[in-house]
Amino acid sequence: MASQENRFMSWRDMVFTPLVSATIIALAVVVTWLLYRRFALDSFMCFVSFFIFQTLFTLVALKLLRIFLPMEEGVYRYETHPIECFGWNLYGFLCITHLNLFYDKILLPIPFRKGFYQLMGTQVGEGIIPISGQLLDPHLITLSSNAHIGEDAMLTPHAVTSDNQLYIGKITIGENAMIGAKSTIMPGVKIGNGAMVNAMSLVTMNTVIPANEIWGGIPAKKLKTIEK
Repeated sequence: MASQENRFMSWRDMVFTPLVSATIIALAVVVTWLLYRRFALDSFMCFVSFFIFQTLFTLVALKLLRIFLPMEEGVYRYETHPIECFGWNLYGFLCITHLNLFYDKILLPIPFRKGFYQLMGTQVGEGIIPISGQLLDPHLITLSSNAHIGEDAMLTPHAVTSDNQLYIGKITIGENAMIGAKSTIMPGVKIGNGAMVNAMSLVTMNTVIPANEIWGGIPAKKLKTIEK
C-alpha cells in the first residue's frame, strides 16, 4: 500500500476540509435561525435564507484561501508541497459542494456569470463576456474584454497526472478571442487578441495561440490567419 506521503490527499483533507465545510454550514444555520426568530420566516424563506448565507460564507472562505494559500504556477506534489496541495483541494471541494449549483451546473443565466466568476477571483475585462462554458479554478483565469466562451467549453488551469503530480498554469484569453463550443483549454494556455479556437478542440498545456489566428482539432493546431 502506498504511504500517506505518496497519495495526493493527506490527513489534512480528512480533518480540516470537513471542519471548514461544517463551520460554513453552521454559520448559515445560526444566521437563518436568528432571522427566523426575528421575522417568523416560513419554511421556504428559511431555506432561501440558508442557501444565500451558505453561498456568501463560502465566497468569503474562498477569498481567504486566495489570500493566505495562493496557488502559483508550477508543479506540486504532496510530499514537497503539502500545504499548497491541501489549499487547492479545499478550494475545489468548497466549489463543487457549497457552490455546486453555480460553479458546476451554472444555475445563473449567462448575463450574471461574469459577475459570479469575478467574485470567484477571475480577472475579467470590460464589455460583454458571454460565458456559456465552465471555468475551473476561476481565480487562475483571465478573460480580457469581449472574450467569448462557447457552450460547454471548459477552461481548466490544473491537471493531475497518474503519478499524483498537480500541474498549475494560468489561462489567459485575449481581447475579442473566441473559444468554440465543447472545447477544452488546458493549463498554461495563452490565447491572443482576436484569436479563435474551433468547436470541440483540445488546446494542450502551455500552448500559445498568437493574435488573429484560428486553431482547431485534437490537439489544436493552427488552421489559418484571420485577415483584418
